[in-house]
Amino acid sequence: MTDISVMQAEIARWEKDLAALEEERTAEGWTELERLLFTAQRTIATYRRQVLPRITAERAPRRPASPDSQAPEALTEYDAILADEINRLVDRLDELRGELIRVGQTAQLQLQTAETLAGLRALGRVVLRLEDLRQ
Repeated sequence: MTDISVMQAEIARWEKDLAALEEERTAEGWTELERLLFTAQRTIATYRRQVLPRITAERAPRRPASPDSQAPEALTEYDAILADEINRLVDRLDELRGELIRVGQTAQLQLQTAETLAGLRALGRVVLRLEDLRQ
């Protein structure tokens, strides 16, 4: 399995795990804050341990298919931008999670956390779509 397919599998597994856990947490009566904190923690762990290292590995310079091809360099630049944005969002999610724990439930922090999670999901889909284009 290539790094790309492993990364795709990790993102897909993360999405599937979150969906399954959401059903379980709803059935068990978790509060919205508990569900949000758990989702944030699971997302931070998955992205830091599995997804970001694979994106970073993919940022290594690639040799062009032909001397006049600029596509590999452009893709490497896109990888760098995506990795930086994902890393920034994961760091922000970690900060928000910490604030939610310390401060307690606030609507604004919950909204910011949910928005950050949505941003990570969107960037994860972009990563997967760009990897599909390379194959």
